[in-house]
Amino acid sequence: MNMITFFGPNAKHLQASGKFTGDIGKMNNDRFPSGESYCQIKDNIRGRDVFVVQSISNPANDSLMDLLVFGDAARRASAGRLTAVLPNMGYMRQDRKDKPRVPISAKLIVDMIECAGFDRIITMDVHTLQAQGFTNIPFDHLFAFPLIAKHFAETIKTAPDSLVVATPDIGGVKRAMAYAEAFKTDFAVVNKKRLSHSKVKAVSVIGDV
Repeated sequence: MNMITFFGPNAKHLQASGKFTGDIGKMNNDRFPSGESYCQIKDNIRGRDVFVVQSISNPANDSLMDLLVFGDAARRASAGRLTAVLPNMGYMRQDRKDKPRVPISAKLIVDMIECAGFDRIITMDVHTLQAQGFTNIPFDHLFAFPLIAKHFAETIKTAPDSLVVATPDIGGVKRAMAYAEAFKTDFAVVNKKRLSHSKVKAVSVIGDV
């Protein structure tokens, strides 16, 4: 299947990096006066293997709608297979009902992506791994660990016994342990208390820093 890759508005900097080769598609992204997302695919994608790179990040709501309207446009243009490549997959923090009368936004978002016509999701270091089980389409989760570990190994010249890998919450312990093992150093965990959905307070640090 002939592959073609599109870059959404929130991934244009990746396209501009010049590190991507192959057939890069063209599309027109715009806003109606009301702020609604508009998309027109400029290439003939009938029967093609279509990838769209688009982070669901700030502004998250606009980025999400840009992704969804592209998916609908590509499906109606008879794309052979449609894959969403999400370097940052937003809305994954709310993965369970931890309080009464709150949404499970992670499930809602993957449902919307599937409903828009996507056949596969590829993302990296997603906030909640159980999101992979929220959808019936293939969900590929990649880890940035090898690249980041290699970068730090090449740039940090400090002795390992003076380094500490710190994670901002309990959920990042396994990741911190992996980096600490790679760098042969210790790790620490910040014990935090959530004051509201957008505010947290660091209570203490677990570990020797």
